[in-house]
Amino acid sequence: MSLYDQTTFLKGYVVWLDGRNAFSFEKWGPSKRSLDREREVYERIGTHSSILQYFGVVEVEPGGHSLHLELASEGNLRSFIRVNHPDSIPISQRLTWIIDLGTGLKYIHS
Repeated sequence: MSLYDQTTFLKGYVVWLDGRNAFSFEKWGPSKRSLDREREVYERIGTHSSILQYFGVVEVEPGGHSLHLELASEGNLRSFIRVNHPDSIPISQRLTWIIDLGTGLKYIHS
């Protein structure tokens, strides 16, 4: 995962360091297949307010592609909860997250 700009990131199977290809998971076919499958899912489900936005595929090197995705402003929920003690998160916020999660899942499975 690499930041693309302030609001988006690239997710791929190549690790970049100082603009160079430092490591590639390409030799492990499952990594590339998994990324291709994720792309197919994003393209199939389209956009929804409870799902990170997909902006397409970016060619990062000849034959090497990454998914261009929206960056969650607070990171992922698991990391947020690890940093913030669960008791410090108001029940109203928790209920909002539950509703958003349910709405997103309903959309995905419709």
